[in-house]
Amino acid sequence: IVLVTGVQTCALPIFFHALRIYKFRCIHYDGVAANTPPDIQSSMAAILQVAQRSFSVKQQDQIIGRFQWPLFMVGIETTDGIHKEWIRTKLNARLSRAFERILEVQDKTGRRISMPLVRQIMCGEGTVLSAREHHLLPSTMIDGTVCLSQLAGG
Repeated sequence: IVLVTGVQTCALPIFFHALRIYKFRCIHYDGVAANTPPDIQSSMAAILQVAQRSFSVKQQDQIIGRFQWPLFMVGIETTDGIHKEWIRTKLNARLSRAFERILEVQDKTGRRISMPLVRQIMCGEGTVLSAREHHLLPSTMIDGTVCLSQLAGG
């Protein structure tokens, strides 16, 4: 347990919940508008609850770094626009850029994207996927070479 200006933040459970979301997304990224199961919704709610209470403390700089990855995972899984916007404001510049890009692709395709593609976007690797790399997106959406900016931009 980490004590931050009177607010106790349970860091390990937050990362446990983020890992549950990560595992779910590793297994279930190819479903059309697949609903998020209750256990994953519960994990997202737990992360958001602790983060919102923690961010209400005036000295946010001390805690903001601890929530980057858990909030990012909630943000790419949630369908709630208010939560997405709140999370975007809490992410550092690099994660915020990746977050926006991932949401654009997911909105355009109507599907979760694979965690390998999430990692590729986070690392800022090329924007064009070759036919050999098409497995990183749902197979029904890809035919040959796909430019992510075209997917995201329309």
